[in-house]
Amino acid sequence: MLNTDGISSAKAGEVHMFSKVTSRSALLAAACLSLLCSTSEAIQVTVKDLGVDPRQTVRIDVDGFYTGYTSAGVVNLLVGGVAMDGFCIDPYHFRSSSTLLYTWVPLTQAPKPPGTMDAGQAHLISALWALAYTPTIGASAAAGLQIAIWEVIGGDDFTLLSSNDYGAASLLAQAQIYSGPLPDLIGLTGPGQDYVVARPVGVPTGVPVSVPDGGYTVLLLGTALIGIGCFAHRFGVA
Repeated sequence: MLNTDGISSAKAGEVHMFSKVTSRSALLAAACLSLLCSTSEAIQVTVKDLGVDPRQTVRIDVDGFYTGYTSAGVVNLLVGGVAMDGFCIDPYHFRSSSTLLYTWVPLTQAPKPPGTMDAGQAHLISALWALAYTPTIGASAAAGLQIAIWEVIGGDDFTLLSSNDYGAASLLAQAQIYSGPLPDLIGLTGPGQDYVVARPVGVPTGVPVSVPDGGYTVLLLGTALIGIGCFAHRFGVA
């Protein structure tokens, strides 16, 4: 006679083991998703634009947005109450003198539309900064750096109407072949103009800006389910 009691006992052990495995797999999947979501929360900070100084006044045209005079130079910012030098990377929006809520973003994810920045543009802006910026930068050099940054971001949409570019064209030519060390820059995006600044201490590299997309979330869940399925097959549990 077959020992059906032994078979039932073995089967119960397999089911118990599978239950423990599935529970652990589910917990692992939940932990992965929780970690992904928590590290994907945007880091926000208050920003107040105090004005542009040192600066030069130039005349520009931004296609479909603005034609006229503007200040080109160092943007004096209060970021979370801390004074910082920045430059505008958003010629498509006007400055605001109000204290506004901004978000730290990787440079490649600023500025906001209609502006765009790819890795090549971000690298070029970093090279421009490395070549031209110092804490004691003068008005003409600051204007040239700002104009060059607008040229990088605006492309065909941006035109300098003033005859003096304050060295922007020469600076761009140097930046395109620059191979030296690059500064650690980060973007600030918000309801006013967007800015580039040197990354402050405490703001992590690779700052996230949004929750993960649905495809990646599905991939994580799918991986967990595949793992559960493999364990089910291994232990013969339907």
